[in-house]
Amino acid sequence: MSQILGRIEKRLTGAVVDVLWKQWRAIGAGASGKPAERGIVDPEALVLGSLCFLDAESRLWSVTTDWMEGGSRLVSVQRLRNLLPGFSAAPGKPLEELARVAVKAGDARWSSLLDGKAGRRPGKPRAEQGKRLSAGPILDSGPALLLRFRAAFGVGLKADLMVFLIANQTSASVASIARALGYSVPPVFRALQDFVAAGFARILERPAAAEYTIKDAGHWSAVLGTLFPPFWRPWKETMAYSIAVRQVIDQSSRRAVSDYAVAVQLRQQAEGWRNAVVKSGVFVEGFHDRIRLPETTDPASWAGFNDRVAKEIEDWV
Repeated sequence: MSQILGRIEKRLTGAVVDVLWKQWRAIGAGASGKPAERGIVDPEALVLGSLCFLDAESRLWSVTTDWMEGGSRLVSVQRLRNLLPGFSAAPGKPLEELARVAVKAGDARWSSLLDGKAGRRPGKPRAEQGKRLSAGPILDSGPALLLRFRAAFGVGLKADLMVFLIANQTSASVASIARALGYSVPPVFRALQDFVAAGFARILERPAAAEYTIKDAGHWSAVLGTLFPPFWRPWKETMAYSIAVRQVIDQSSRRAVSDYAVAVQLRQQAEGWRNAVVKSGVFVEGFHDRIRLPETTDPASWAGFNDRVAKEIEDWV
């Protein structure tokens, strides 16, 4: 691996792993350090990201399994399945072993992720590690808002949709909302119609497509108190992007690949990431001003680009 590619991998991986730790702390996982403060935790992206980065930080396995023993009921198995295709390094065996932890804790929904074979755990089970480090999910923090709504209204599309509308800083189309949440368009559209009928959301007619926004957003501060306003972040897109970049660098280090070819692959991943964030309907402050794609195939330019991506990720949390 060249020095420049090594720099990209180290910087991006370091930023993502730090975010994973901060998000686990924010929702009650037993890990010391500063928790996430501004960005809402996407639990399915957090779980998949943690499993995909076990090779970079093996301790994530203990934290994930420990929290899941008490918090698996707040994680959507269906949405996790929906997000899996976007993760190029799908965590097959670790995900199955995590499902075993959830099933053993009494959450039968996770049995659908088991193939019936006894797999090898990527780390020691909690029983072999000693007492539990987590007292259970923390729901009264801004980053835990999605889990809070799921605890109150059930794990499903409508709880997720309400949180997205409250947290999103601008109106969004049905297609954008579906992409951001990881659901298909028809159920999102039906749920939005229910919200409009119930007076929770309103429709804004736009030239391209109708957009939706929460009605009287400021009134939610009376309900959420210090949790308001939180921010929805494109975590699933960013986790998937970081994993894909690591794969490009890893594959290039295993065979003789020109710098030009690597830069082309890095550009493809970066373009996909930017497009995914824009199409998700999530407005991230300063995003368009700070993140610009390099016009060159020089790997050094892509190292600079991914430095900025890493800084953006750190700012979001």
